[in-house]
Amino acid sequence: MALVFVDTPLETCLARVRGRIGHPSIPFGRGDRIVRGFAQQFERSTEDERSKLFGDVHVIRSRQDLEKMLSMWGISFVE
Repeated sequence: MALVFVDTPLETCLARVRGRIGHPSIPFGRGDRIVRGFAQQFERSTEDERSKLFGDVHVIRSRQDLEKMLSMWGISFVE
Protein backbone atom coordinates (compact mmCIF):
# COMPACT_ATOMS: atom_id res chain seq x y z
CA MET A 1 0.00 0.00 0.00
CA ALA A 2 1.24 3.52 -0.74
CA LEU A 3 0.42 6.93 0.64
CA VAL A 4 0.43 9.78 -1.87
CA PHE A 5 0.36 13.18 -0.21
CA VAL A 6 -0.10 16.17 -2.50
CA ASP A 7 1.53 18.97 -0.49
CA THR A 8 0.00 22.10 -1.98
CA PRO A 9 0.30 25.51 -0.26
CA LEU A 10 -2.92 26.99 1.15
CA GLU A 11 -2.70 30.06 -1.10
CA THR A 12 -2.49 27.86 -4.20
CA CYS A 13 -5.55 25.91 -3.09
CA LEU A 14 -7.46 29.13 -2.43
CA ALA A 15 -6.58 30.53 -5.87
CA ARG A 16 -7.73 27.31 -7.54
CA VAL A 17 -11.04 27.13 -5.71
CA ARG A 18 -11.73 30.83 -6.40
CA GLY A 19 -11.30 30.20 -10.12
CA ARG A 20 -13.60 27.19 -10.39
CA ILE A 21 -16.61 27.70 -12.59
CA GLY A 22 -19.60 25.37 -12.63
CA HIS A 23 -18.65 23.26 -9.61
CA PRO A 24 -21.75 21.30 -8.52
CA SER A 25 -21.44 22.11 -4.80
CA ILE A 26 -19.22 25.20 -4.52
CA PRO A 27 -20.57 28.40 -6.07
CA PHE A 28 -18.06 30.49 -8.04
CA GLY A 29 -15.79 32.46 -5.69
CA ARG A 30 -17.23 30.87 -2.53
CA GLY A 31 -14.81 28.09 -1.63
CA ASP A 32 -12.45 29.95 0.73
CA ARG A 33 -14.32 28.89 3.88
CA ILE A 34 -14.27 25.24 2.85
CA VAL A 35 -10.57 25.21 1.95
CA ARG A 36 -9.53 27.14 5.08
CA GLY A 37 -11.65 24.81 7.25
CA PHE A 38 -10.01 21.76 5.75
CA ALA A 39 -6.55 23.29 6.21
CA GLN A 40 -7.27 24.01 9.90
CA GLN A 41 -8.47 20.46 10.57
CA PHE A 42 -5.82 18.67 8.55
CA GLU A 43 -3.19 16.84 10.59
CA ARG A 44 -0.02 15.66 8.89
CA SER A 45 0.93 12.14 9.76
CA THR A 46 4.12 11.59 11.69
CA GLU A 47 7.09 9.70 10.27
CA ASP A 48 6.33 6.88 12.73
CA GLU A 49 2.68 6.65 11.60
CA ARG A 50 3.68 6.62 7.94
CA SER A 51 6.27 3.88 8.40
CA LYS A 52 3.85 1.67 10.34
CA LEU A 53 0.82 2.13 8.06
CA PHE A 54 2.21 2.43 4.55
CA GLY A 55 4.87 0.66 2.54
CA ASP A 56 5.64 3.64 0.33
CA VAL A 57 5.13 7.33 1.04
CA HIS A 58 5.25 9.81 -1.84
CA VAL A 59 5.08 13.55 -1.19
CA ILE A 60 4.14 15.50 -4.31
CA ARG A 61 5.21 19.15 -4.29
CA SER A 62 5.75 19.69 -8.01
CA ARG A 63 4.90 18.37 -11.41
CA GLN A 64 8.36 16.80 -11.50
CA ASP A 65 7.57 14.88 -8.27
CA LEU A 66 4.32 13.65 -9.81
CA GLU A 67 5.97 12.55 -13.05
CA LYS A 68 8.71 10.72 -11.11
CA MET A 69 6.19 8.83 -8.98
CA LEU A 70 4.03 7.87 -11.95
CA SER A 71 7.11 6.74 -13.87
CA MET A 72 8.10 4.46 -10.97
CA TRP A 73 4.67 2.85 -11.31
CA GLY A 74 4.97 2.54 -15.10
CA ILE A 75 2.41 5.26 -15.81
CA SER A 76 2.94 8.01 -18.37
CA PHE A 77 1.94 11.55 -17.38
CA VAL A 78 -0.68 12.99 -19.72
CA GLU A 79 -2.00 16.55 -19.51
